Amino acid sequence: MKNWQRRMIAILEKLAGEEGADLVEYVLLISFIAFGATAGAMPVAQGIGAIFDKASTQLASAVGTGASSGGSSSSSGGEDGSGDGSGHGGDH
Repeated sequence: MKNWQRRMIAILEKLAGEEGADLVEYVLLISFIAFGATAGAMPVAQGIGAIFDKASTQLASAVGTGASSGGSSSSSGGEDGSGDGSGHGGDH
């Protein structure tokens, strides 16, 4: 019999024994935990993605509003700043 066949038979015999049953139980337990963590992570990831989408939309809206207002929003009158906001001096 070849060496790899002996190893395979030894592994199968170990899995069939009591110690092998413990190993299989641990593998199944770890598999269920991994599956549960993966299934639970999907809704969390979607929720986080929705939050970032909303923030991105609001940020783009705020930046778009500020950029489309054109010019500066400060309107000073005369040199001393005493104007009525019309761009003319203080004395009328």
